[in-house]
Amino acid sequence: MFGIGLPEMIVIFAVALIVVGPDKLPDLAKSLAKGLMEMKKTVNQLKENLSEEDDTLNEVQRELKQTAADLKERVLDNETQTWSQKAIEAPVDEGEADKDKPIDLSPENLRPWEEDAESTPQDKDNDSPVADSSPETTPADDTDNAERKSAK
Repeated sequence: MFGIGLPEMIVIFAVALIVVGPDKLPDLAKSLAKGLMEMKKTVNQLKENLSEEDDTLNEVQRELKQTAADLKERVLDNETQTWSQKAIEAPVDEGEADKDKPIDLSPENLRPWEEDAESTPQDKDNDSPVADSSPETTPADDTDNAERKSAK
C-alpha cells in the first residue's frame, strides 16, 4: 500500500507515539479510522450517483436518437410525397427530352473585353506595340480597285 513497508510503518508509529503521546494515541487512531470509513462511504455514494446519472443519460440519449430517426423519416417521407405530387401535377413537356443534353453556358452577347480577348492576336513577329493602321492590299484587291475606278 503506497510503497510503505514494515520498517517505514514502525518509524511512523514511533514518531506518532512521541508527538501525540501514549494517552491520546488510541483516540487518534480511532478518529483516523472513522474519517477513512466516512471518506470510503462518500466515495461509494458518489460512484452510485454517477452510475444512476449515467443510466438516466443513456436512456435520454436513446430516446433522443429514436426521436431524431422518426423526425428524419417523417421529413424524408414528406419530401418524397411533395416531389411525387409535383410530378403528378406538372404535365410532361417536350423540354424534358432535352434534360440529357449538356447545357450551353456560353453567353450569347460578349462583353467588349471578351470580344477583344477572342479576336485574333497580332503577329508575334511584329515587335512594335502599335499596329499598322493602313490595310495591306493584295494584287487581287488592286484589280478590284482598278475595275471600280474604270466603271465610274
